[in-house]
Amino acid sequence: MTTEAPAAIQIERSINWLDANRDKLIKIAIAVAVVALVVSYYVWNRDQQEVAASAALSDVPPGSGAAESYLKLAGQYPQTTAAPRAVLLAAGELFAAGKYTEAQAQFERLLREFPETSFRLQGSLGVAACLDAQGKTADAVSRYDEVIKRYPNESATAQAKSALARLYEAQNKPELALALYEDLQKTEVYNSFGLEANIRRMNLLAQHPELAAKTKPSAVNFK
Repeated sequence: MTTEAPAAIQIERSINWLDANRDKLIKIAIAVAVVALVVSYYVWNRDQQEVAASAALSDVPPGSGAAESYLKLAGQYPQTTAAPRAVLLAAGELFAAGKYTEAQAQFERLLREFPETSFRLQGSLGVAACLDAQGKTADAVSRYDEVIKRYPNESATAQAKSALARLYEAQNKPELALALYEDLQKTEVYNSFGLEANIRRMNLLAQHPELAAKTKPSAVNFK
């Protein structure tokens, strides 16, 4: 009896505490349920938004109005992963249409408004290409160089190297251009960038024979 009495007292106290705090506990349970409902709805709604946004992007017809449609979708679904993709697609459409200033604005918007997007390399490369297309050589050189240094191991960086080498040629900087062509020739052996780099390298050496000695191994003297 002595061991059971304290246990019975403790149970009675617990029951009394539950009775006294019943309303508070009910309110807490309701609050927890509401929070869980809100969170589950948010997750569900986010997933639905993602599905709807992706489907809408796929339904955009090609043509002159595509860029406008993509930008409209980016505004309609700003919190989805489709939004930066829509901005990138719009920028690409504008670039293809020769609207380089407008395309540059959208590439820069992509980098500014979506800092965590996986399309940052494409956005940076797009800005450089727009500057290049507008004849802003010095700015384009700086942007291409930035892409190469920031994304050294990405396959798309080959495009930046090829474009930068061509601009170095235009600036009469054959040594810098040659270094990039030789790099592309080694690293992009099985694609168009490597093949083009090889041709441009040979043309560059033909135009600047003084560079040839720097690219060939020294002759061995057998005397």
